[in-house]
Amino acid sequence: MSRGKNLSLFFRICPSPWDKQPPAPPRAARRVVPVAMGLDGGTIPTRSDILRGQSWRLANNDAGAQRSTRGGQLTATGALATAGLEHRDRRQDAADGWTMCALAGTPLPNKPGSVVACELGHLYIRDSVIEFLGQSGMFGSAHSDRSALKREFGHIERLKDVFPVVLETAPPPATATWCCPLDRAILASGQHTFGVALPCGHAMRERSLALCVKSDASCPVCCTALQRTVTLFPPAEARQKRRDELMAEREQKQARKRKRDQEREVTRVAKGTSG
Repeated sequence: MSRGKNLSLFFRICPSPWDKQPPAPPRAARRVVPVAMGLDGGTIPTRSDILRGQSWRLANNDAGAQRSTRGGQLTATGALATAGLEHRDRRQDAADGWTMCALAGTPLPNKPGSVVACELGHLYIRDSVIEFLGQSGMFGSAHSDRSALKREFGHIERLKDVFPVVLETAPPPATATWCCPLDRAILASGQHTFGVALPCGHAMRERSLALCVKSDASCPVCCTALQRTVTLFPPAEARQKRRDELMAEREQKQARKRKRDQEREVTRVAKGTSG
């Protein structure tokens, strides 16, 4: 008998232990046991979540006016109007404002009398404000968008609408250019809120300024009597509220001026008629 026949006869007489297991059921008859998903700290992203993450710029620049509860844009108009924009952190805006002129975008000079501020809390180079009011230099009609400048800086109509700011130079190891004159360790880098004491114009940490206003109502640097204070780089809501107040005050002044002019004209006509 050949060797192959001997092996087949051996396996027939001594079956394998695996042969004792029941045969596997047909594939169609197998039972599928459901596996619980979740509860392991992970999430399953949906198509909406992925698209919302891709369109972050479109979903975060309309103050919620065109945004759904999932973060997506509700209308195509709102998406196109806010395309390519991002919300910036207030501290980063303040840090840029401490180093650059809000009008010209050039570095603020470390020279007395050259830096001014407006009622909205922006810092400017005085010469840039003069050029803006005179529509000369880089603010000429051929070099700038007057309509955009009017929307953003329309509250500045004359040089009296800005006031000089006295800034304290930071010590040499500091990373910022300016600091608080009361505590030179407090840098003007956007981390702390600063205010300006008027009419002297000294800029310092707003918390320290508020304490001085409550105590004796005088500037802690020069002891000048305080008339009012202006916050530098306030939040967007406070800045917009102050802008609306300035526009309302300007309209009231113009209305009073028109009324006085009309009264003068009526008086002049009455005198001419009687004469």
